[in-house]
Amino acid sequence: MPELRLLSFQRVSVLKGGAALVETISIPIDKIHVPEDRIRPVDEAAAHALARLIEREGQLNPIAVYKSHAKGEGRQYTLIYGGRRLRAMEILGFKEINAVLRLKAEALMLEISDNLSVANLPQLEKGEHVVRYVEWWIECNGSPGWGGDRRSRFQSETLHEKSEYLKKSGFYKDLSGNFSISKTVGWRLFQIGSLERSLRDALRGTRYADDQGRLLKLRKMSLPQQAGIAEALKIQPDLDRVLRIADPTSGRQSVGRMETGDWREKQFTDAWAGMPRDRRAAALGKIGAIMKPIDPWPASFPSPLPIPVPGNTSPLWRMMQNPYATLSAKLTYDQLEEMKAEIESEADELAYGAQSLSDKINAEEAARRETFEKQRAKAKAAKSRKAKRGRPPDPPRVKLFKKLTKQGVSAGLAKRLVYTLEVQSDFWITKEAHKLSGNQQEEISDLIDSGCDLEDAAYRVMKILQKPEEAGRYSAIDVLWDFDQRSILKPF
Repeated sequence: MPELRLLSFQRVSVLKGGAALVETISIPIDKIHVPEDRIRPVDEAAAHALARLIEREGQLNPIAVYKSHAKGEGRQYTLIYGGRRLRAMEILGFKEINAVLRLKAEALMLEISDNLSVANLPQLEKGEHVVRYVEWWIECNGSPGWGGDRRSRFQSETLHEKSEYLKKSGFYKDLSGNFSISKTVGWRLFQIGSLERSLRDALRGTRYADDQGRLLKLRKMSLPQQAGIAEALKIQPDLDRVLRIADPTSGRQSVGRMETGDWREKQFTDAWAGMPRDRRAAALGKIGAIMKPIDPWPASFPSPLPIPVPGNTSPLWRMMQNPYATLSAKLTYDQLEEMKAEIESEADELAYGAQSLSDKINAEEAARRETFEKQRAKAKAAKSRKAKRGRPPDPPRVKLFKKLTKQGVSAGLAKRLVYTLEVQSDFWITKEAHKLSGNQQEEISDLIDSGCDLEDAAYRVMKILQKPEEAGRYSAIDVLWDFDQRSILKPF
């Protein structure tokens, strides 16, 4: 036993990536034996998906094998882990596969370690690997010092006794150190992996295999009840429907939300079972479940006349009032031809009306076509004048500058009015500047350059427009003197 315990700790060092190094070799696929009792069976659909990935990227991770002569088949190696990779390489038609050669004593721990490292491994398969690890750990460390030979007693113990033993024996410490699985998660996975074998096979590959809550509820049932659920899943694959149905053979009660019909039936049967026998007939009579005998009409009595009921308009009553009204005879050939002619005439009238309406609509459309084309061209022209996408609209100053130059104002004067004096479009000088001649506009530009403000420039333009014949007589000195005099009169 000490040798086994030492082996387990040596295995832990290998799992944690110690100094042990392995070499990747190429092995013929037909020389590898796949054990039938592997913890995780190969999913054929997953193997095909992996085959497509390997075909694109190649084999990234090697498989693990150990040397053996399996069942006298002449196969030199036995698979430890990598069953899906091996099957994918077989699907692709490869003759050899990359593998690492390990020892037979490491096979179980390597398989458990490789599969538990898979990120999307379902809860059911994780539980199976944890159960296998528990069995291996007890075989290596379950000494008689823990209250007798636990290796032989563990399988027959209750779930509570197994839980207490694993807590006291230090198992969870090794589980956390090797696989980073906490005590709570490890115990839940152990319960899931302890489900009945047939039930695990029935749930494998379904959406319930990763539903931890449902799996733990199933674990609370007895093994016969779990076996009964596995048999029921072969007929009805919906686990929820199976759990709603009670199983008298195993004593399992229905679990989960019942259908409306099933719930009402159960309510009725429970109420019927609790009802006294002398009141059952009266209850059936109230709901009309008992057929009462009908007394025949005495032959000595005259037949009763039908009495009309106000508001009774049933077909039977109308027939009794006028029996001949419901009689009919088959139509003759002439009558059928006449009906056919009437139907065709109505169809022709409808077609003529539709054609007339269509012609009227086309005529109105042709009459309005010219007006429509004009409106369309006008809208298209207006759209073309809009700013193009990606080009920002001109700012107000640029628009005013373009407006002045378009009216006939020189570019120099327009630039000085807009950018130097900062005039607006509604200023008087803006509206009157285009009336100046070229020389007059140059004169106003020189005045603005000499430092006059907007009011002085507007005054000068007004003077020029009032006496255009004397506009050329003003010299620059007279103008400046005039501006100085007006500046003195300005209030501070």
